[in-house]
Amino acid sequence: MNVQTLKDLYMAELQEARSVEAQLSEALPKMIAAASAGELKQALEDHLGETRSQLERMEERLARDCLRTRRSNGWSGTSCNGTHPPASISGMIGPRSTS
Repeated sequence: MNVQTLKDLYMAELQEARSVEAQLSEALPKMIAAASAGELKQALEDHLGETRSQLERMEERLARDCLRTRRSNGWSGTSCNGTHPPASISGMIGPRSTS
């Protein structure tokens, strides 16, 4: 990972957390459908709501940073949505060390 500042590290970790929340947003509805106990269903539905809220906040933060970087670097034609982070973030994200 090419991290030069604490902000680089923060943004890389935020992008990774966004990815985890997105995966969980897809998995939870399947878990809710499979759950038979009412309390479990309700707990999973509550968790899905929290997950979606967190995902939205992360995507907003990443988009703000992308737009700020885009303005300062004069980017053109680069997507700034949460699924396509700017190169400054994408290049830092790789497999996590397990050590």
